[in-house]
Amino acid sequence: RGNTPGLDVSNNASPRGGGSFLIRGRASLTASTSPLIVVDGVIYPGSLNDINPNDIETVDVLKDASSAAVFGARSANGVILVTTKKGKSGKPQITLNSNFAMNKVGKFNHILNSDDFLKWRGDVLWSMNGHDPAKKYTFYDPRNLPSDVSMTQWLGSDKGDPVDVWLNRIKLFPVEIANYKAGRTTDWENILINDNAVQQDHTIGISGNTANTNYYMSLGYLSNEGLSVGDLFKTVRARVNLENKITKFLSVGLNIQFANRDESSIPIDLGNAIRTTPFGQLYQDDGVTLRQSTNDDVGNNTNPFLDQV
Repeated sequence: RGNTPGLDVSNNASPRGGGSFLIRGRASLTASTSPLIVVDGVIYPGSLNDINPNDIETVDVLKDASSAAVFGARSANGVILVTTKKGKSGKPQITLNSNFAMNKVGKFNHILNSDDFLKWRGDVLWSMNGHDPAKKYTFYDPRNLPSDVSMTQWLGSDKGDPVDVWLNRIKLFPVEIANYKAGRTTDWENILINDNAVQQDHTIGISGNTANTNYYMSLGYLSNEGLSVGDLFKTVRARVNLENKITKFLSVGLNIQFANRDESSIPIDLGNAIRTTPFGQLYQDDGVTLRQSTNDDVGNNTNPFLDQV
């Protein structure tokens, strides 16, 4: 929400950025509620993301029916008027806008470490047994039993190595058991989260206004890394605004905009990452082929990197 009454702006947190606009509230449950966008007097069918913010001179919002009526039925949801820059009188001006930023996740609390994961498995299985007090310590690590619980009591009718019994009780899969015994864990937070996501935005422009010619030209480059691995948006945007005075009563103008977006990157699935196990593996034994599931539990644990294949 901004400073304009009646205008709601919803932000998009993805690297692509952008968002949506809602003027005078939602008028339909199913039809589009997006306002009409007009750039330099021409109805604009594209995305505002393709317009470099450094090229914009003013933005006006038309909310009442009388001011928007000139654009017809398509203005029913309001109108956003965008006016781009033109040259100013005087010497030619060269401008350079350069921004560099880094985003960092302070703490990602949703991925459990190895100790918390094992405790969570035990708590879940105990809850599935109705929190029966008699089974409270059944899923505990046998090496950390309370003083009033003996190993014989803990084992019950089970036989064999207590650690093996415990790992099977909490229903770890064979690959998880093998990695646990070998002391191998996977730090999914380190693998899946960009520790320092880089943002770059650079624009160079030249403008001027002579007796007969007004011109503004710009070239911009934007690169924005997301916080999850593989999430990247890049775009090159250019604009040429040219107006030439032919006679006292005739001027000819040309406005050209170009945008080339690169959205080919595919981010990893953080939803699968949150459900994965620290004792799983990304790859098969060959070290190259991705496993379909990090612990071979295909129905519940999909490899987060499979979406990128």
